[in-house]
Amino acid sequence: MMPLALIGDSHLGAVKRAFELSPELAAGRQLTFHAFGPGGEATRPFFTVSPTGAQVVTTAPRWRNLTLDRQGFAGPEGQGALIAMSLPLNTARILRTVSWDRHVPWELQVSEAELPLSRQTVQALIEQDSGHAVAYARAVAALGLSLVVIEGPRCFAHAPYVQRLRPEVCLEIDRRYRVAVGAALAEAGIAVVPQPAGTITPQGFTDPAYRHENASDAHHANAAYGRQVLRAVLDHAARLDMKKSGAAG
Repeated sequence: MMPLALIGDSHLGAVKRAFELSPELAAGRQLTFHAFGPGGEATRPFFTVSPTGAQVVTTAPRWRNLTLDRQGFAGPEGQGALIAMSLPLNTARILRTVSWDRHVPWELQVSEAELPLSRQTVQALIEQDSGHAVAYARAVAALGLSLVVIEGPRCFAHAPYVQRLRPEVCLEIDRRYRVAVGAALAEAGIAVVPQPAGTITPQGFTDPAYRHENASDAHHANAAYGRQVLRAVLDHAARLDMKKSGAAG
């Protein structure tokens, strides 16, 4: 079995807690976690590629930075690993930082107090928020490493930044973001492990049953959520193992 290296933003915390509580989930597969730090750092340039293209290095000042090379981590623990990255598909960044209480997609405008935005403008805002993280995923994939992106959880309806928005605006921006970033990743040949369907409410928010163990944290999910994500990532790794063994056979 190939090792599994989980890297990226703070949403990895739920997955790491799930593994610490139930290490048997990995069934003998070697797991390494490397959390960068605040996901907001990904909205500006945060990595470099060496002149030869043989290394990709994160450089964000508030992060625990990471060097990846064509073997994986620049160290034996990550060589030949499947890289599972939580970073490009994180809609909380754009929902928190853009004034969606005043600026809305033109189709959703209900009053003159709201400023309508064209589809092109909304798309440009999505690309502005996600572009560096998508470029990082592409750069890692260009090293020739096995890479999959973990879809970040949808927001919780009780989150303060959601409460100030009309639900339909919040959910539409979330939807457009996931479609746009998912398409960009697919174009680069990068697979996505989607949010487990059972953790999403019919309205499109993350089910409150998966709220963080700390009631003051309205953004991150709990270990029960992380357990489902970890299982999905491990299932993806198992399928890759089978493909490799089939090709070798």
